[in-house]
Amino acid sequence: MPKKKPIVLSTAAGRKKFYQSPEWRTMRRIKLVNNPFCEECAKNGLLIPAVDCHHITDIKDDPTKALKYDNLMSLCKGCHSTITYNTNSNALHPGRFTEILNKKWNFSENSKSVNFSVDI
Repeated sequence: MPKKKPIVLSTAAGRKKFYQSPEWRTMRRIKLVNNPFCEECAKNGLLIPAVDCHHITDIKDDPTKALKYDNLMSLCKGCHSTITYNTNSNALHPGRFTEILNKKWNFSENSKSVNFSVDI
């Protein structure tokens, strides 16, 4: 039987492959069965069903914790989105979005109008 190639979690392709693996799907299922309610909402006394399984320590930062049960949190969609957005250094915050637009479209503001040119 051929040996499986290791999955490199520092790359987007590697993480995609990991999240599709039977090992991850099994661990995720175990966590959600054992903790069926959002752990963040529970801190506020709310019982909201969990639908996502979140890595407390990102697998990019420490691949050894990718399948560690103690590194997982059961979360509702809203809490998972909030945590992911707030901890992801590449998240598209409004200020960052404006910066990207200004670079791409060369926006320049005048007192009564906005002019732009496009670099091709």
